[in-house]
Amino acid sequence: MTSAEPTAALVPVELAAEEDHSKREWLRAIKAIYRLARNTEDTTQVFEILHALSGDNMQKTYERVAAMPEGQKLLRQRPSLNRYLDDPRYLASLPEGSLGREYLEFMTAGELTPDGLIGAQDVAREHDSEPPSATPDRFYVERRLVEQHDLWHVLSGYGMDDTGELANLWFSYGQFSQLGMGFIALMGTVDGPVELEWYRFMREAYRRGKAAKFLVATPMEELLPLPLDDVRRMLDISPPSEAHPGGVLTGDRKTDGIGRGPRRLAA
Repeated sequence: MTSAEPTAALVPVELAAEEDHSKREWLRAIKAIYRLARNTEDTTQVFEILHALSGDNMQKTYERVAAMPEGQKLLRQRPSLNRYLDDPRYLASLPEGSLGREYLEFMTAGELTPDGLIGAQDVAREHDSEPPSATPDRFYVERRLVEQHDLWHVLSGYGMDDTGELANLWFSYGQFSQLGMGFIALMGTVDGPVELEWYRFMREAYRRGKAAKFLVATPMEELLPLPLDDVRRMLDISPPSEAHPGGVLTGDRKTDGIGRGPRRLAA
């Protein structure tokens, strides 16, 4: 266990400030966080928590997308990001160092598929206490968020280990302040080292997400062929080497321990 002092000082205060307009299922979330702690690879539990604590966040996210010119274009055209991300031949044809090629290497190294997250979300959706009421446009935005998750790993430079997932959650929380996402990130953070450096690392991950452009409204399909460094500049995402000059923290919960693995040189 870690002391409460660094957590209170360095974890984003917005986590406690989110308004509650909709019913939230805290018992469902607590049961899921317990199961996730026992098996951090059980992605379904992540979506159990996100759905349990969603409140009206998804509606607000959709409204934000719909208010932006680029978001309005996405809603009119409804491009399928998954069509590109699930096409390894297309991704392999892209220039070395491009966002798409880096994404392909990330997914190949982890033996991951874009459909894996979507399937986990669908399983969690079956446990929702109320039937889904989302409009087709809002559902499109929700699915697009899920499809972008691993792209955000590539953009942020955080790995697929438990520490990287935690940092990517803070980055994502900075983007759209979903309470369930913040809940998972906070629980994982207090399970890490009792060191100020650890909390500063996670705070920086949050700050990077908050400072970046609103990614869910970004036409990622058009950016896949571009150099990753250029895409980061376009989207106001600070390079990992600048955000974390000492290197990116690593570590899996059951082996090294969260945040206790060897540092990975920031790219």
